[in-house]
Formats: sequence, structure tokens, C-alpha cells
Amino acid sequence: VLLAFLLYFFAILLTKGATDYLSPGENDGQPDLDPSTRSNVEEGYGSLFRTMYTLFKGMTGGVSWGEIAEPMREVGIVYFALILLFLSFAIFSVLNIITGVFVDGAIEMSKKDRSIIIEKEAQDRKAIAEHLLELLENMDIDNDGFISVDEFSHAMANPDLVNYVHGLGVDFS
Repeated sequence: VLLAFLLYFFAILLTKGATDYLSPGENDGQPDLDPSTRSNVEEGYGSLFRTMYTLFKGMTGGVSWGEIAEPMREVGIVYFALILLFLSFAIFSVLNIITGVFVDGAIEMSKKDRSIIIEKEAQDRKAIAEHLLELLENMDIDNDGFISVDEFSHAMANPDLVNYVHGLGVDFS
């Protein structure tokens, strides 16, 4: 909304300057306008809509800022400075807003990614703990709640069980 207001405000100022300069009798004492400059000023700044459109093109990169500012240099240095002021403000403010939106989005995505990674890690640890508990229960042959040295040695003699334990990330060495 602020940017639209600024576009409108600057367009009024620039259109007034351009139409005064193009009006007969307004540029008395000044050399006649070059026909191509007159055409460029009239084409870009001859009406409020044209001026707004020209400023919008310059702000969004539809036309190089130099191309839209150059005709107004002939109208007056004040109008040339107004265009530069508007474009500088508009381009940098829009650029900052867009950058802010992307950075905020990236931060939010990274927070989600971090929480997903933490949740996945907790699930993996829980699954490993459940597998190890099941493994230990299977090693307890006499179901007394304890694993004796004989029960452990008997279990470790099974190569499938050893591979399974290594697959869980447990190293007995």
C-alpha cells in the first residue's frame, strides 16, 4: 500500500514537471527540445497513467532505470533526482521485503527439518532399544531375568545373531 502511494505521489510530481516542460510557452528562454527527447518525455511521462506505468517498469526491471531517467534529465535535474530517489527507495525496499520473506521461509523450513530429524532419531533409538530388549529376552534361555555367561556364549555362537547385533549398531569387541 505504501509503495502504491509512493508510486502515485511521484507520478504526480513527474507528470506535472513533464507536462509543464512540454507545454508551449513553458520553456521560454530554453533551447527547443530535441524531437526524440520530446517524444521520449511525452511517451513516458505525458499522462499520470503513463508516468505510473513507466515508474512501475523501472521499479520491476521491465526497463532499465537509466532508460526511464534519461529523458527527465532534459526536463530538469530536480525531476531526474526524483526518479532516482523513487527507484532507489522502491527497488531497495522491495528487495529487502522479498529477501526477508525468503529468509523467513528458509528459517521456518530449517526449524521443521530440525524437529523432523530429532523426532526420527528418537524413533530410531526407541526401535533399537526394543530390538535389543527382544534379543536379550531371547538370550535368557531359562527365563530367570538374567543372562548367564553360558547363555551369552551360546547366543554369540550363532552367526545370524552376531550379524543382527552388528546391524543394530552394537559392537562387542
